[in-house]
Amino acid sequence: MVCIFDGRFAVKSYEEMRREMEDLLKRSEQLRAESASAMEESDSLRRRSVDMRQLDPEQAESLWIESDELRTKARELMRESVELRIKAADIKHRLDIHEQIESIPDKAEKLWRKAVRG
Repeated sequence: MVCIFDGRFAVKSYEEMRREMEDLLKRSEQLRAESASAMEESDSLRRRSVDMRQLDPEQAESLWIESDELRTKARELMRESVELRIKAADIKHRLDIHEQIESIPDKAEKLWRKAVRG
């Protein structure tokens, strides 16, 4: 199977592409989980910041800033996760097309036999 990679042609086997797709999906899921964890931690820091606002405004502000940084990190992780999912979907699409092309001779042979018989 031939793939276009950075403007050049690269030859990859069906199995290599399938493994690459699976690896991308696995990494995407890991990033999504890291994003969710960072967002939960951010929420926890925000709650602590609100609770602490009256007692120690400086510490509360520090927690809020840390929470914002975690939210930024969580969004970036989610963006990367989605990007990897899109790449995996592109590879899946190529694999599906490859499977369809390979099945054409079988379908043509069946149609020919049917036509000859009947």
